Amino acid sequence: ASGALGDWLAANEIRRFAGCPIVVGERLWGMAAVLSRASRRRTAGAEEIMRQLAGLAGVALVQTRHRAELAASRVRLIEAADAARRRIERHLHESTQQRLVAVGLDLRAAERTVPPGMEELREQLSGAAREVNEIVKGLQDLARQLHPAFLLRRGLEPALRTLARRTPLPVDLEAHGRRPPSSNTAMTVYYVVAEALSNAVLYAHASVVRVRLDLGDEVRLRIDDDGVGGAHPYPGSALAYLRDRAEALGGEFTIDSPAGGGTSVRVTIPADSPPGGLAPA
Repeated sequence: ASGALGDWLAANEIRRFAGCPIVVGERLWGMAAVLSRASRRRTAGAEEIMRQLAGLAGVALVQTRHRAELAASRVRLIEAADAARRRIERHLHESTQQRLVAVGLDLRAAERTVPPGMEELREQLSGAAREVNEIVKGLQDLARQLHPAFLLRRGLEPALRTLARRTPLPVDLEAHGRRPPSSNTAMTVYYVVAEALSNAVLYAHASVVRVRLDLGDEVRLRIDDDGVGGAHPYPGSALAYLRDRAEALGGEFTIDSPAGGGTSVRVTIPADSPPGGLAPA
């Protein structure tokens, strides 16, 4: 060997050098090498062992690359779903809700013009106006569930406090730390809390929910209720989707919900899960 490699081998008194290329796919990735200062000949079969080692290293690198690509594709799916939610929320707000509000105003105006003696018609118009108003409120709730625009405007903690106030049971919320997480992480935490509160009200029949949030290099979330338990992230459920979402961002999602023992949800996600970024392989 000559040049810089030869100088390095000589400086380190390397007498024997055996190397084998590591190929990933069809590209040369690097080399596995054994260096020796001894002058004796190589052990029988050493070259075959080197070839096997290089082959195994190549397979491991291919698998790592595939895992990274899979993680990136999961993040892209999350972002595509969030973009679709934003489009639906915007359409509901800018088109459907406004049109319904206009219909409600027209009904109220028509109600005021009903002549005396037509109380039944007046009541029908009033009832229709109230029904339209309830539909508008329902659409507003649906839009918030699809895409919490308030979260992006004000931040995670204010959005969670607003969510807690709207929940029809006591919610004890504590938040520590002030490091703002990435939008992917913030949206995931918000959806987890929203789903946990919804389950506590509709299925667990809980009397109180406790939410603990720590905002640091990692976002740590814990949600506990005193309900009937039995929650399970079965395939296709909202909990299973949220678990997959957290894991796609390099996080962890666990749930402990024994029958009759309440439910505890714990989530840990890197604060800086970047848009379109890779979860750790």
